[in-house]
This record gives sequence, structure tokens and C-alpha cells, in this order.
Amino acid sequence: MLPCWEWPYEPDGAGWMGGWALFFWAFWLAWGPFVGVFLAREHVAGCQLGLHAIAAVRRVDCLFGHCLRAHRFTGCEHLDLAIAVCVVKTSISVGLLQTLPPMDWRKDMPACPIPTDETLRQRTLDEMNVLDTPAEHYLDTLVRLTQEVAHVDTVLISLIDHDRQWFKARIGLDVYETPRNVSFCGYAILGDDTLLVADAEYDARFADNPLVIGAPFIRFYAGHPLRAGNGKAIGTLCMFDPRPRLLSEAQQANFRDLATLAEGYLQLRSLIQANHDLRLEMDREQRKALLDPLTQLWNRGAVAAFQDRERRLAKEKGLKLGALYADLDHFKSVNDKYGHADGDQVLCECARRLRAALRPDDLLVRQGGEEFVALLRVKDADELVRIAERVRLFVGSRPMQLSSGPLRVSLSLGSTLVADSEQIDDALRRADTALYAAKQGGRDQVVYLPPIL
Repeated sequence: MLPCWEWPYEPDGAGWMGGWALFFWAFWLAWGPFVGVFLAREHVAGCQLGLHAIAAVRRVDCLFGHCLRAHRFTGCEHLDLAIAVCVVKTSISVGLLQTLPPMDWRKDMPACPIPTDETLRQRTLDEMNVLDTPAEHYLDTLVRLTQEVAHVDTVLISLIDHDRQWFKARIGLDVYETPRNVSFCGYAILGDDTLLVADAEYDARFADNPLVIGAPFIRFYAGHPLRAGNGKAIGTLCMFDPRPRLLSEAQQANFRDLATLAEGYLQLRSLIQANHDLRLEMDREQRKALLDPLTQLWNRGAVAAFQDRERRLAKEKGLKLGALYADLDHFKSVNDKYGHADGDQVLCECARRLRAALRPDDLLVRQGGEEFVALLRVKDADELVRIAERVRLFVGSRPMQLSSGPLRVSLSLGSTLVADSEQIDDALRRADTALYAAKQGGRDQVVYLPPIL
């Protein structure tokens, strides 16, 4: 007797149903290909929902160790005929299929996970004031370009809200939002890199998703998390297609670059109001006096000018203010060996890498010479040290290209949190002490010193 379901069969003769079942199965093996279409059409006609029919077919299909392919539905004019074709091709017994209850995807589909920092993530998204706003030309252009470069049906900039994913930009899809609990992007924001699904029908997370077994019939999906200035994932740049596919390394790199553009635009958009407030506080000549002409960073006077503002913003957001004190290792030998022109080039490239590694709303200052200071709004000391490590790795990740050839550099950093009651200058002296410890410990490392309470 087949182990996949239970028949009321008794060997004493009372189990006549089991006998008929075995007879029916033998009959189906011989004549199934001829009568499969008729039985499938009859079964689908009795189903209330097409989704239930497809789900039921898939359940029986799994019992026999086969996998249905959604692309077999392509070109079929009627759903019931499509299922019938699949039944014939996979030798599924539709008679036995009728013994299984319809499957409800709401119960069987795995729930979309919620990030551990969901409260802060949602608050970050809300504060950006980007939800339910009109479409914007630059983001529309970006999704169109992504569609053309990747040759996919649909590209979205999807923002993950409380119970929905809302599309700030879209091409290839008519709706402007879908429920969060069926979203692929809800999974994508959990990771740091691109979520790639070559064929959703074979992925346990999505095989019974209504967006897979129904329109838009997603098979291939790629989604890269988009982060706000504080590092929280607010959504994705995603693309999908009804045909399975793989991406080469070069295609994945291109997609990440496009996601970086989308992320940068959203971050800059959220900073417009903050920059407007800054312009109200300070006129053009004052700002010019606080700029370092070589690196185009703020100079050391900016720390005094903006420290109250940084404290206020950290307090408003329920965060702590952290300080980084960084120094290029062995920079004097660079000037001595390569000259001051190449030394200036190293400083400018270091400034560019620091800007790229830090977040848009972090205050970055050239303190003097080869020293840099940053004030950051962070959750705790662990986050501050993680950011410092990211800065260190980013600066030293690849050689700097000088006129005399490539040059590898490294960065040492001291870090600390600013206590509520202390002056910024006191915290910077402590960060400088931590920097000295990093230098003494071998350079190219991060040292953290806690505040004195």
C-alpha cells in the first residue's frame, strides 16, 4: 500500500476501498496519459480558487518526487488545461489528488521574518518622509536603466513598511504596493549582500508564495538592501522575471552599483531638510571658513561649530554620540620618499575613502596633517567600533594610485563615546589616547576607550 496517504483497508475483506484504490492506481499507470486531461479538467472545475488547484497539484507532485515547472503554464490559454498538461507530464493521479484538501498558502507558506532591530528600522524609514510620496524622475530613470541592463521584466525600489512593501519607483508592475508577509524583499533586508533566487519554485521560502504560483509568476529574483544614513535597511532595489536565470559575477557587480546609486539618492534626499537647517544656522562665508581646501572636508573648527547640533540630534533620536580619531600610518615617510605632491594625493584619496566608509550624516573633519576626526550618532559602543573597523578596512583595502605607482597605506583609529556631562574636547582627548595605544600596539587597528562616568 502506498505510504503517502491512509486508506481504510482491512485484510479480512472489509477493506474493499483499499482494493479499489490499488485497482485504480494500476488502471492509472496504464491509461493515465489518455484520461488525465479529462480528470484534471473535472477536478479544477470543482475547485473554488485556481491557487488552491495549483497548490494541491504541487502537493501530490511532491508525493511522487516530481517538481512542477511554472513555465509549463506559459502560453496556456486556460488554467485547468495547464494543470492537465502538467498532470500528464508528471504522471500524477488526479483521482488520488481529490482525496487531499485544498492548501491555503496563508498557512503553508513560511512567514516573512522580521529584523531584530525592526523598531529602529521602521522609525528610520518614517523619519525619512519618503513613503507615499510622488514618483521622482531620477529613481524612475534608475529602474528603467536597471531593466534594460539586466533584461528583466520588472524592477522596483521597494520600501518595507509596517505591513506592506511600497514601491517608490517601479517598471513592469502595475500595483504600487503588496503585503509585506508575501514579499521577497522582506528577506532581502535581513542580509548585507544581494539576495539571489535563481528559481523561486525550488526555494522552500517562496515555492508556495502567491506571487510565484500566481501573477506575476516570479521565478528569478534579485534584491539588494538599501540603507539609510544610520545603516538600517529600509528597502531594496529588486528585479524579478518569470523565467529562471543565474547572474554572472559581473552582472551581480553591476546590480550592486545600481543599488548604491539608489541608496545614495534616498540618503541625499533625506538630508535635504538637515542641510536646509544648516544653511539657516550658518551663512556662506562662515561655511567657507570651515572647509579644508585640500580635502574638501570640514576643518577642525567645524567640531566646535557643530558639536551642540550633533549632541542635540543624538539626544532627539535616542542615540549616543561617538568620536573617532584617525591617523594615517607612516605618513611622514610617504612625504619623505614620494614628495609633498604625492603626499597631498594620499590625503585626498584617504578623505574620499573616509567619506565612502562613513555615513552621510556623520561629521567628518580633517583635524590637521594626516589626522581625521569623526563625530557619529550610534546606538552603543559596539556599533561605534564596527564602523571604525569598516573605516580602517576601507582605507587600506586597495593600493592608492600615485603618479609614481601604487602605494598601500593603513589607518589607526582611537574611539570613544561622549558622556552626557563631558565636553567634546575631553572626549576627543580620550579618543586621541586610544589612537596612541593603537599606534603602540602595532598600527592598522582600532582601540576603544570607554568614557569616564
